[in-house]
Amino acid sequence: MLFTNYRSAGGGRKKSMNQKIKAMIFIAIALAFPFAGRAQTSADILAQIRALQAQLNALIAQLGGAATAPAPAAPPACGGILFSRNLTLGMTGNDVRCLQAFLNQSADTILAVAGAGSPGAETFYFGPLTRAAVIRFQSKYLSSIITLSGFSDVSGVVGTATRAQLNNLLLAPAIPTAPTTPTTPGTGSTVGGIVINGREGALTVSVNPTPINGTRVYEGNSKVAVMGIQLRATNSDLSVQRLALGFNERPQNYFSAVYIYEGNTLIDSVNLNDSTVSRVTSSRYVVYLTDFNNPVVVREGTTRTITVRVDVQSGISSGLLTDSSTNVNLFAIANGIRAMDQAGLNIFAPGNDNVVARTVNVNRSLSASATLTIGNDPNTPAVGNLVADSSNMISETTILVFDVNARNDNLLIGDINNVRFATGTGFLVPQTVYLFDDNGALIASATPNQQTGIANFNNMNVEIGAGTTRKFMIKIDDTLASDGSDNGKTYRVSLQTDDGSTAYFVVERSNGSLLPVGDMSGSAQSFDQFALQSGPVFNFMNVSTSQIPRSSFAPSTISAAFTIQVTARGGDVYMPLTGAFRVAAVRNNDPDTAAAVSSVVYQIANAARQTNSYRISQNTTATFTVNASWPLAGASGAYNLQIDRIDWGLSDASPATQAATYMDNFVSGFEFLQ
Repeated sequence: MLFTNYRSAGGGRKKSMNQKIKAMIFIAIALAFPFAGRAQTSADILAQIRALQAQLNALIAQLGGAATAPAPAAPPACGGILFSRNLTLGMTGNDVRCLQAFLNQSADTILAVAGAGSPGAETFYFGPLTRAAVIRFQSKYLSSIITLSGFSDVSGVVGTATRAQLNNLLLAPAIPTAPTTPTTPGTGSTVGGIVINGREGALTVSVNPTPINGTRVYEGNSKVAVMGIQLRATNSDLSVQRLALGFNERPQNYFSAVYIYEGNTLIDSVNLNDSTVSRVTSSRYVVYLTDFNNPVVVREGTTRTITVRVDVQSGISSGLLTDSSTNVNLFAIANGIRAMDQAGLNIFAPGNDNVVARTVNVNRSLSASATLTIGNDPNTPAVGNLVADSSNMISETTILVFDVNARNDNLLIGDINNVRFATGTGFLVPQTVYLFDDNGALIASATPNQQTGIANFNNMNVEIGAGTTRKFMIKIDDTLASDGSDNGKTYRVSLQTDDGSTAYFVVERSNGSLLPVGDMSGSAQSFDQFALQSGPVFNFMNVSTSQIPRSSFAPSTISAAFTIQVTARGGDVYMPLTGAFRVAAVRNNDPDTAAAVSSVVYQIANAARQTNSYRISQNTTATFTVNASWPLAGASGAYNLQIDRIDWGLSDASPATQAATYMDNFVSGFEFLQ
């Protein structure tokens, strides 16, 4: 693009300016006279005007004056532009923007005092405001237009005669009555944060790597960074004064405001509406940001980065968000960034729309797509014994650990209802149930109904951050019957988010609305816990597995060494000297293939040998190492060894009157036997 700097200066001889003016007029008429004898096109006229301008300026200089700028001065939007085509309603282009800028220089032809089309906010679209201003221009210069065309033209269409008049005014020299004052800032003055010293500069713009292309935004988001623009100054300091942003769709459908930031400093902002957004075509809309609160000064040889941010509409029409999202293209329009250099000249960049561009992925609000899921946590206690203390009490004992996951929004859990304990023969409902969070803090407590087994946790107000999972623990308090009638009974608890129509989890989204039933899922259930007044608690520590390969004399054999800890609660516990651990060999995890393992021996630490048993004293822990081996006695396959029963008792005389048969996880690794 051609950028022209017009300068004017006063001074010179003490001649009367009126004498100079008369001489200029006489010379202009004389120069024009030879062309009057033949028919002329508008192109001929413009060529003559250019030649006359050059000769007149030269003569003025000889008379002691200075070359003058066009009057009215060509606005920056008209740099390098002449009106070479007819313009009418609905057309677009740089010449339309030049037309608007030129008309805006006169109070009687201005398009608008504010908003799209107003001074500094000219657009590329020839709309009704432009047409009305053209009619006023044609009325103002009616006699000149009639002279050029031979008929009156106040139609609002920029035809041949109107174009010629516009070009005459763009190129015609001023005829001053007194020495002119320079239009550029004086040398040494400070304008827009830079010192005017006559140095002309250049502006280079590029897209900043961040924010990345395709930034995801959601309904209701505020001040989301969507595009970064790097501004580099060469040969001069630059003061950036305007940014024009283009969109491929009507931006106010998706965004309520646009901001320019440098770091955390707000440079400018504009609310998007029909008066601030200019429609150029159905796929090109322009927004101007010109009222910079803080000047963006780019020092010579340096680069500064500004960021475009947006507020996203809180409720976007469903027809605009295909599959809950859509892409909107954002770009700095060609020559949409204006800066002033230290010569006081305006500089424009980028060269085209593709230099600084980003795609913004607009999505339904996080709240609209929020989900909540629950499930068992791996730390949920395995099947086992819950042994009371000497007062027959079970206190704050964990029976279930469950996870809660939130997606796409921050969720607030207010209530968890219908926490259900199993009831009926063989089951116990605790007196009190507690809910603890993953930090060990008590969140809520409840008293279950002894008939229905249902407990409700209310007024919790526990937040689950978007994309995070939190862990919760259900603990119980209970007192067992002193007559031993509760021994061997079971605690079992379960919970679920809903029953398909009723929400048991009452969950609030970040926008204040409740999460619908359809956006919640999952359940969690404890393993059975057996109540005992006194007895052992078994803890599976580890296992090692090996194989003896088949030989010509014997089949292959699987061997395993289990390490199991046994803790005595509520009194001493006794375990038989032999046969306390029963082991089965299972093929392919099929329980129907279980075969008893006869070769089982064990060693024990921290237990006292008695006549018939090992005694484990109350509140102490003994460690058993159980070694089992089994030669293949069936079909070939993948086998493992499983402890399926542990015998114990409460006296040396009867060390095997009780049996634990819930050790589903006391298993070895697999070996292929043949």
